[in-house]
Amino acid sequence: MKDAYELLIEDSKLGLEEPARKDLYKIRHTGLKLVNLAARMKMVEQLDGYLENLGKYLHAEYDILRMVLIPEAMERENLESPVNVAGVGRVSLTGDLFVSVGAAEPEVGKDYKNEFYGWLRDNNLEDLITESVNASTLKAWVKGRIREAKPWPQDLLKVTPYTRASITKAK
Repeated sequence: MKDAYELLIEDSKLGLEEPARKDLYKIRHTGLKLVNLAARMKMVEQLDGYLENLGKYLHAEYDILRMVLIPEAMERENLESPVNVAGVGRVSLTGDLFVSVGAAEPEVGKDYKNEFYGWLRDNNLEDLITESVNASTLKAWVKGRIREAKPWPQDLLKVTPYTRASITKAK
């Protein structure tokens, strides 16, 4: 029997979209005993955690390569963008920005978001402002309303209840 990692690699090569991926696993695992399903779930959960952690390291290395080391190397080697690198392709440098509401040296207690939104409104740029509700907060609120038998706008929210298994360490 193949382990979770080997199956994951094979499955990823199929190029399936989300609904088809879930169908694949439902077909593959339907009829298995609880002990096998639970063991598989634990193995997949561990692999998911490993890959998530690995992804953080890969993203950190990717960012330091593209935002620091390669631009520095091109400057140090007096190379102008773009540069053809044998076996890699064309390497180009592009100016970009990180932008967030706040200040380089923030003042304690200052409400940057509301001040910035006010500035946008004062300058007829309110179309840049969007309202949003955090998905986790909304879910928790709906769960609380249902649990307390309090009303909530059922005609305005799509709520799909489901049962989810979880595994904790055996004592």
